Amino acid sequence: MFSFKTKWAGIFLLATLVGCNSTPYRDDYARHVNTMKKSPLEASSFQMIFSDGDQVDLRALYDNDTTMGSTNMMYQGAPGAAGLIALVAQIGVHSSIVSSQREERLASLQDSANSQIQPLLNLTGGMQLSALLVPEHQPWLTTSLNPETDTLYIKPIFFSNTEMTQLSVKVVAWIPDPKGSKKQPDKYKNLIQVLNAPLSAEQRTQLISGDQAMLQSMLSDLLSTALEIAHGATTGKFANVQNTMKTYKLPNSDKNKVFRATHIADTCEHTIVRNLRQWLIAIPKASAEEDQLASQSADANQANADNTAAASAEGQCTAGV
Repeated sequence: MFSFKTKWAGIFLLATLVGCNSTPYRDDYARHVNTMKKSPLEASSFQMIFSDGDQVDLRALYDNDTTMGSTNMMYQGAPGAAGLIALVAQIGVHSSIVSSQREERLASLQDSANSQIQPLLNLTGGMQLSALLVPEHQPWLTTSLNPETDTLYIKPIFFSNTEMTQLSVKVVAWIPDPKGSKKQPDKYKNLIQVLNAPLSAEQRTQLISGDQAMLQSMLSDLLSTALEIAHGATTGKFANVQNTMKTYKLPNSDKNKVFRATHIADTCEHTIVRNLRQWLIAIPKASAEEDQLASQSADANQANADNTAAASAEGQCTAGV
């Protein structure tokens, strides 16, 4: 018979094995981190580096639900500590197999979706991120690291829906911590997402027909907005923004994702919000204004005057973030 401590140690290890293999790896996801408890960078010395080289990464959006049919497995173990260890080992192996299957399914789904946007992928074959930078952002880019200066690592991933009617970008931004641990390797990390308004039928036709200059211009606009947001977030521009939480939605061709967020800034084309995960999301202005009206109507009994003032502020247009 094994001890009480051994039993609970085994249960903890079992839970760890299952938990560690329950979620497939996603490189377009980031958990918000800011261990410095302040703005990590100075605007006057802001510098960034593309983490994965200069090649543009464009992918198709797809339903990433990785739910799989349950695989029945009977675990066997002898009584006592040895039996518990054997049981944990069996569950660990099974969990690893399930995780591997999920990763394979994700890769298969991505490849299948990518095949539906092949005309766009053909246009980005030799496209470079540095060529997408507008003149005012070019001084931010560095190709060499100074150990005395913190540098913001930038990983942009562009997306198109499979209908090729909407483009977007997700940027994972982080600052490594030289003294960090394996569990907490970064001083700062966050996700920035920018969505463009749906393309017109004429724009879509031009892109499918091979208009590389148009696609490069659209991707440049997305990246420019994302970098402005990254700059503002890491240099303290949004630090003291405290607005009312409202309901917004991410426009999609087939469905809209509704979420709660706080308005923090505006550009001429986007409303920028911070969601509950602290991610920074830029929503096309027309869509955001519709959401704002709906949110005001729903919250009218609580804060009519505040919502009206917020709507007025969100309507102001600035060239930058």
